[in-house]
Amino acid sequence: MQLEYLAFTAGVLTFFSPCALAMFPSYIAYLLKGKKSLKQGAVAGFLVGMGGSLVFILAGALSGPLIDYLLALNPLIKTFLGILLLVLGFIMLLRLEFRIPLPLPSITPRGSFYLFSLIYGVVYALTALSCSLPVFLMILFNARWSPIIYLIYSLGFTLPALVVGAITSISYQLARKIYRFSAKYIEVISGVLLILAGIYLLFL
Repeated sequence: MQLEYLAFTAGVLTFFSPCALAMFPSYIAYLLKGKKSLKQGAVAGFLVGMGGSLVFILAGALSGPLIDYLLALNPLIKTFLGILLLVLGFIMLLRLEFRIPLPLPSITPRGSFYLFSLIYGVVYALTALSCSLPVFLMILFNARWSPIIYLIYSLGFTLPALVVGAITSISYQLARKIYRFSAKYIEVISGVLLILAGIYLLFL
């Protein structure tokens, strides 16, 4: 069960990535255009989570079999992956900046509320991964392609998206406070998880 808990926590951490979270309350506020609708805020957050989940599940489906093949080809690759997670973990634990710039398109809200929220979720997930890629790699290396693990990871990403979307519909300022509070601890928690995952990969 440890990997399932790890996957859920990693999904939550990915949502709270400092590269992406700052823009999320602004998106919900713009989408609602000043309306205080708890239901619409929650629905928008849920759809953003679903859009992001498509990215993670597709990435796992494409990369998982390749990692399994490489591990079967040379068992030492597992050791390398474990050391890589340890190094990335210490980088994040020391709060050194880790960011991979991704060329992402700018999107303008138009068309269906539901469709745009899904599209925004895809862009949000890719933006989040520019800071949280090590966290996703942790799941990728340990789970390879296990559908249930990626579903749990996606749930961890979607649940806070739904909650923060609903909170933003009530109070934009409260949502911003949540962002500022989480930004203080996300990298440290991510670093600890990466170190634990690296040890797991090396010795279990």
